[in-house]
Amino acid sequence: MAERVARELSSLIGQLVGYQTRHDSKISPQTRIRFITEGLFLRLLQSNPTLDGVGAVILDEFHERNLATDTSLALIKLLQEQRRPDLRLLVMSATLDTQLIASYLNCPTLEAHGRAFPVQIRYLDKRPMRKAIVGRIQRGSSEIPPWDLAADALADILDAGDEGDVLIFMPGAL
Repeated sequence: MAERVARELSSLIGQLVGYQTRHDSKISPQTRIRFITEGLFLRLLQSNPTLDGVGAVILDEFHERNLATDTSLALIKLLQEQRRPDLRLLVMSATLDTQLIASYLNCPTLEAHGRAFPVQIRYLDKRPMRKAIVGRIQRGSSEIPPWDLAADALADILDAGDEGDVLIFMPGAL
């Protein structure tokens, strides 16, 4: 996401727009927009509890609830109430219960309605596997990597000649 935003702003990654993950970082003193993981954001709150130098926090994909984002939201709300009323907070999600979060934050909501397209959901079923996967199992690999299973399922869809686009959800890290 950071790379796309940097490109949209005609900037190199690490200049105006940067990112930080547990194992990688592309930021500089010129960075004004920083994409950061939930865990690193909590560490930032520990080391800089008033978020000096930060004007706004955006919690994106908030419907993917976890302890880190819920804790971050509570700490930011407390910070706004006690020491930083100027700190802006934006909570975003495509599927969020807006009334519930707006009532917690006592804030207005903005909804953007897009076009709806028909979606067909298919789950990987137990079925005969393609030769490449069977060959891997025969060579002693007992577990099939998820990307091989996804490729196999995609091949079935393409072989069927179905029209449209395909979105495959995969694990983010192994």
